[in-house]
Amino acid sequence: MRCAQMKTGYTASNDHSWGDTMAKPKPAGILVIVILQVLDGVWGIMSGCALLVGGGALAAFLVGITEETSRWIGGLAGVFFMGLAFILIFFALLDLVLAWGIWALRRWAWWVTIIKAALSIVLPLVSLLGGNLSSIPTMLLNGIILILLLTAEVQQAMSIRPASD
Repeated sequence: MRCAQMKTGYTASNDHSWGDTMAKPKPAGILVIVILQVLDGVWGIMSGCALLVGGGALAAFLVGITEETSRWIGGLAGVFFMGLAFILIFFALLDLVLAWGIWALRRWAWWVTIIKAALSIVLPLVSLLGGNLSSIPTMLLNGIILILLLTAEVQQAMSIRPASD
């Protein structure tokens, strides 16, 4: 006896023939990548918001202490910090979208995450060479993501590499 079609688009039945097409469980590497991407995204949103507030306060302070002719410096600093904060927030939101894409096993998410992780290793390397040690956590996080993305089980789950028989 068949039941009426549900809102999900599946037809419920008593023969359970749908059980044969159940998906295999995702590899642990996928879960780790998603967790790291979400953490990176949340951290980026918090950093962007902190920069908006802190940069605005610094700009207001600069406007308050400078002479009338050089008040544009404070305004310029405010615009700079605001732009930088929005860039941070944009990339943080991209991290969250990529986390969803990786969890949903979308091929585009694998490619974009590879590119983003590689850039997130190379670009902070420049500041590390300048003596800024604060870029080390970002490089490590994205290094782990990159290594996991290149494992055979993750590539097979994401349909990047054919499954080996």
